Amino acid sequence: MNNKSYMEIDSIENPVNSLESILFFLLREDNIKWKWVLFALHHSLYMFCIANLEGSNYTQVLTKDFNEDNKTCVKKGDGPWKKSKKVYKVRGKGYTLEWEPCDEPENDTDSESNNNNRKEKLIGIWTALARVQDEFFWMSRYTFSKHLVLTDNEWDSIHLLVRYRNELQHFVPVHWAFEIGIFEKICLDVLKVIEFLALVTGQILYPENDENFDVENDDSEIKENEYKIKIKKIINMIRVYLS
Repeated sequence: MNNKSYMEIDSIENPVNSLESILFFLLREDNIKWKWVLFALHHSLYMFCIANLEGSNYTQVLTKDFNEDNKTCVKKGDGPWKKSKKVYKVRGKGYTLEWEPCDEPENDTDSESNNNNRKEKLIGIWTALARVQDEFFWMSRYTFSKHLVLTDNEWDSIHLLVRYRNELQHFVPVHWAFEIGIFEKICLDVLKVIEFLALVTGQILYPENDENFDVENDDSEIKENEYKIKIKKIINMIRVYLS
């Protein structure tokens, strides 16, 4: 084959595409579509977390070891050195971060400011979720940045999403039956989280509008970024379908 066309994808197009795939699969009429809906929902949530965290240096979302968030030392401005600590939820693997005062590290290899020794391995979804909830360090890139605050219902739905996704991804050859209503609730709850991560945090710098996209209306007011318009449209369409 001499087809030299290419598929292009980046850290913004990636989660947006998965969000769009949720709607695509929902429009199918068979119930097994929910397997693919959960896959796309999980991936969109995960990748919007990554998009919020990477900043201008993708190594920020790579990891050296599983327990990294229990020992990360950072210093902000003239403030004291602080070390992160995992605080697990009562149920499941999810956790948040707390920061405690600590002594200055003997060298920078233990601090988040130095990423030279990181392995080429992406942080897991629970780490990513913990970091997008962190107001002190990870979600304070800009003065207008906002961190994620999860409700108990959203925590529960995310735990169920990860559980069902993993069970379906690594399917044990037995007969399973899932209640569709549970999947619908998971979608609606997680969609709220995705909406916040994609549109409210202020941490994602979307590309400039395409040259063919009108950035001004007749009143010369700046129009919203085309990515944000697309995301809002997809989310609204998913909600209409699930309502």
